[in-house]
Formats: sequence, structure tokens, C-alpha cells
Amino acid sequence: MKILCENFESGLGEAFRFCEGLKLPCVEKGAKISWQRVTQKPSFVLESDYYLLDSMAFLTHYSLKELHYLLGFLNSKAIFYYFKNIGHLYSDKGFLLSNQYVERFPIPQSTKIDKQIHQEIIDYVKEILKCKKQDSSSDTSKLESRLDSLIYQIYDLNDDEINLIESEFASSGGGGRNNE
Repeated sequence: MKILCENFESGLGEAFRFCEGLKLPCVEKGAKISWQRVTQKPSFVLESDYYLLDSMAFLTHYSLKELHYLLGFLNSKAIFYYFKNIGHLYSDKGFLLSNQYVERFPIPQSTKIDKQIHQEIIDYVKEILKCKKQDSSSDTSKLESRLDSLIYQIYDLNDDEINLIESEFASSGGGGRNNE
């Protein structure tokens, strides 16, 4: 992929010129956010060591920092709540989490939020990833809760809206999230 992008960078750049904000993928680290298309609960992971099979979907970004930012939102309770209201229930197997739903997630551009909050989101995601890498069963619920609080703040949710999301997540047996 790196050789392909190096050899065709100018051509790819020209092809992407019509897509505002779209840049070449993060080929240096090969990082991507992946997820299963049919799932009981959305779980987005950051990985770079694996090839994807047909039952997976993925997205890339030119910046590893921005992938961390996106991962924070994608695994948030707010986005899960949103998805449950727009997504498609796929028989008893769970939800169909296809690209058409993921691309509709209302994730604000990082340039449009407070820089300090942006950095805090990235820092929490990195800390969660670090903990999970050391021990995949480690309890990161406090970090996840702080991350959710930041995301609620960005969406300017009031206490009633937050309580609605939190109660639905708790009643569904939401448990911890897996961001590895």
C-alpha cells in the first residue's frame, strides 16, 4: 500500500480533489478503524496488523491522531444510542452496521471543537488502548465514562438527554467497550 501510494500520490491527490477534507490514508502506520457489519453492539477497533475479511468494514485517515479522535466517538454511548435509532435490526443476530449508517454518524470535525477537549478525547482513547493492550480484560469503565462526558459536552446534551442515554445503555447490559 505504501509503495502504491508513493507511486500514485499525485494521481490519487487529483482524484481526491473533489472530496473536501479527504486525504490519503494513514499509510505510514497502516492504521485503520475496523468493525463487524453484523453485531449485537457496535465495537470499533483500531488496528494495523491484520487484513480485513469480507464481513468487516473499515475506515482510514491521514492522521493517527484523528483516528484516535474518531474512535472515541464511534465507541461512545451517544453514538450507540444514535445508531440504535437509525440502524437496521438484522433478525436475532443484532444490528447491520454497514457503511451507510456509519457515514451518517454526527461526528463533528475536530477543527470545529475546542482544542483542549479534542486533545482530551485523544488522550483518553490512547489510555484505554494502552490499558487494553497490557491486559484485554482490564476495567477501563472510568476512562470510558470520562470520555462519554466529554462527548455529551460536545453535543451540548442536557441532564435529561444524558440520563436517557445512560439508562438505556445500562438496561441493555452495555457493559464495557472494546477499543483495541
